[in-house]
Amino acid sequence: MGVSKPLVEIVSNRRWQRRLKPFPHLVVPNLFVEDFADEIDSAVRKILEVERMGTIADYDASGWTFPSDIDWPLRVFVTDEWRKLISRAVGAETIPYISASIHHHDVAGPDGRPHSDLAPVYFADCVPTDGVMIQRADLVNSKSGEPRCEGTPIIRTVRAVSILYYSANPAWHPGDGGETGLYERRSDSPKQPECSVAPLNNTLVAFECTPNSFHCFRSNRVSERNSITMWLHQSDRAAVERWGEQALERWPESPPPPGDEDRR
Repeated sequence: MGVSKPLVEIVSNRRWQRRLKPFPHLVVPNLFVEDFADEIDSAVRKILEVERMGTIADYDASGWTFPSDIDWPLRVFVTDEWRKLISRAVGAETIPYISASIHHHDVAGPDGRPHSDLAPVYFADCVPTDGVMIQRADLVNSKSGEPRCEGTPIIRTVRAVSILYYSANPAWHPGDGGETGLYERRSDSPKQPECSVAPLNNTLVAFECTPNSFHCFRSNRVSERNSITMWLHQSDRAAVERWGEQALERWPESPPPPGDEDRR
């Protein structure tokens, strides 16, 4: 069993870079102290070796979703302290609902397509763990809201903040690919981002999900790419009041949106 640690003891870089183009985002190299970053790296590598990575629909990657009882050091990413830190840094209002997984791209994964991540997501509205509701893939389909366990209460949220933390990657050099590209428009070519963030270990990328937060994976030509991918969420009502239902990137399997009286 891992030992929990407060963020003040493990966050090394306190000078976070806020960039404004093509949309506001944070890039934080050397986020954690070296020893803790190494613990995360080892934990990710072990999962990649021993756990079954599931195929992610419409995405050329495989993934492993954090279980509700995830242990340290990976548990740091699904704590309320982490949620509040990232929410303040990004400047977004969030509620204590977090989804987190490990994403793996094999070598020569193709370019993705620019998208915003402003999407509805369904949670099993059960007892929180340490004040945080972690997405439970065993209880509900996060895209359709279909319960996988009879009697499970379901709540619709909307993604509010996208977070990538690069870990367990080989050394990266310019030209290797595998970056996260950021774009001005959905129609932009994946090969021509406004800027890119290299997949350097112990680097964090975070931004608010808006109708214009277009980003995608860029083809990794030389080596695999691994990241811990997380989303913080906002209430369904807050998202729709701010952006409108039409601005949400609905999944093909999404049910019709709830009426105003059913929003939370």
